[in-house]
Amino acid sequence: MKWKNGFLIGIILFLALLEGSACADTWTDEGNYDFSWYNTTDTEFHLDSAAQLAGLAYVVNAGTDQFVDKTIVLDSDIDLSGHNWTPIGTYEHDFEGTLDGNGHEL
Repeated sequence: MKWKNGFLIGIILFLALLEGSACADTWTDEGNYDFSWYNTTDTEFHLDSAAQLAGLAYVVNAGTDQFVDKTIVLDSDIDLSGHNWTPIGTYEHDFEGTLDGNGHEL
């Protein structure tokens, strides 16, 4: 009986973890990011939300812009909890700009 209860609990925990990972989204999934702040002409951009920072990851990771000679300035502390992290930049598409935290925390 002990083995069956332990086995059953193990299966339940495994399924819970599996369901959680299948349902967890990344912050660059559709609807989680905002790149309305982005344009190809400005050289300085001010971000103040997790959605905007996710938009930066989306733009860089898609290869749209590497932000060479451009600066990203944080205008507030940004809470990154709530979504799985996706790095800003990939092996193929580096972030080559400047990130100015402006005294704020991520």
